[in-house]
Amino acid sequence: MDIGTATLARDLDYARMSRAMFEPDDIGAIIRSHLESEQTLDYVLGIVTQVRFKPERFRNFGPKIELLKLFGTAPTWLAAITTFNNKRNEFTHRGKETITEQDVLDRYHKIRRIYPAFMARSVS
Repeated sequence: MDIGTATLARDLDYARMSRAMFEPDDIGAIIRSHLESEQTLDYVLGIVTQVRFKPERFRNFGPKIELLKLFGTAPTWLAAITTFNNKRNEFTHRGKETITEQDVLDRYHKIRRIYPAFMARSVS
């Protein structure tokens, strides 16, 4: 995984992310996608802080992203992770109940920008 400041040994779990994105239950899809994103985010923070990062001290997504900005993480990578957080926030804080085709495409294209090998089930 290339985050702009380093190339890391771990990569996105493509199968899990694909299953998460196409979960039949829209809220389940958002939560599972967000979970995969946050696990990747925590992993990256652990690497760039040389294992000094403690996830239990940063319970919210936003401060984690801000910390990675300080470490010079590529804006393209941060934009993808931020998209997943924003989509989750639409459901948890703004009352959205369904995923549109455009929502799926937005998330898919963001993943493809940072993980070109990612292929999901039939996406237009």
